Amino acid sequence: MTVRAMVRYFITGLTLLIASCRASPISVVDPTVTPSRTAQPASTEARPTNAAVLTSTLAPVPTSPRLTSTASPYPEEDLHLVTDDTGAISASIPVVWSDLRTIPWIDSAGKTIGTTLIASTDIEAYLSWRVEGVSISASRRLGRGYIQLLDEEYAIYSGLCTDPFFTRWDFENEYHRGKYYALVDCGGVEDGWLRLIAVVGRGDPQAYTARVLAYDMIPIFGDTFGDILMMFQVNPENLP
Repeated sequence: MTVRAMVRYFITGLTLLIASCRASPISVVDPTVTPSRTAQPASTEARPTNAAVLTSTLAPVPTSPRLTSTASPYPEEDLHLVTDDTGAISASIPVVWSDLRTIPWIDSAGKTIGTTLIASTDIEAYLSWRVEGVSISASRRLGRGYIQLLDEEYAIYSGLCTDPFFTRWDFENEYHRGKYYALVDCGGVEDGWLRLIAVVGRGDPQAYTARVLAYDMIPIFGDTFGDILMMFQVNPENLP
């Protein structure tokens, strides 16, 4: 091989080597897909935002240990029968409503006209619309009809709650008959439903008159809430 041929062969090989080195960066483009994959953690970083929303939603709820029992989504599936201290009112309520209280039902003149049974996970929180609960009052000497009683109570609670229906509904089951109102957002607390009910005995309308304040916070009880609580019974002989 002549010197000229060797030089030509060397130059050709060098040219191919340089070309291959210049082409190699093109293959490096493939790893640039990796940065686009790093966009996925952005959705992970967004999760704390969701957690913050839940925290702010739950913020109005008291942190009292007694309120943790309301975490059960179906408390109406675990019921027990309770009776007030006088033996006048008995009702099936969720077991988690362990805070019970019996107080006199007093009229505007300060006269005792009956008995009231209150039940909740925390009665003080129930009275400020923060947890579910019920108040059942019964009297055998009310001195007025149940419709008049309901309208008087409505005048009070419609100022504390919102009435989305402006309707007085009929109510009847195997123990009672009467009427009720359905109110929402009591005390400015959203997702709360108050059923304001006044009834008399179905078998004997003269035996007693009862008022019920049944407070539900969605979605704990749903449609069965009122039906369960309204299965209460009254023993008129034990009423004052």
